[in-house]
Amino acid sequence: MAAGLLAAVATGVLATLVLVLRELDQPQLIRVSPTRAGTPPDAIPPLVLRVETYLYTANITTVQRDITGLVSSRQPAPAAVMLEMRAQTQISTTVLDRLNDLDRQLSTHGAQLWIIGLLPRAAATARRTHWWAV
Repeated sequence: MAAGLLAAVATGVLATLVLVLRELDQPQLIRVSPTRAGTPPDAIPPLVLRVETYLYTANITTVQRDITGLVSSRQPAPAAVMLEMRAQTQISTTVLDRLNDLDRQLSTHGAQLWIIGLLPRAAATARRTHWWAV
């Protein structure tokens, strides 16, 4: 009987772990409408996106693909993609490398990547990279 209970608890813990990992692997991008105040009427507004979840090695590829798809589907393409990253308390070099790749991909569509709202600890890490300094 104890073995059955132990198996049931282990199954519950494993199922919970799978659900948590699945949730972490599905980053949420929220489109934020920029204000047009002071912007010429014919100007193309930037694409402003908020990342609602923590980015890490396993989910940054999804974000990269989603943003590239959004930009390539818009005609005309925005001149800038503003990525608000307040959920990012710290940032890895892998995520920074992928953001660098995303910036290069967006440049083929005439857009620049702007990172906004990065918290101090993550910003300090980012400042130590060549891409961020350029």
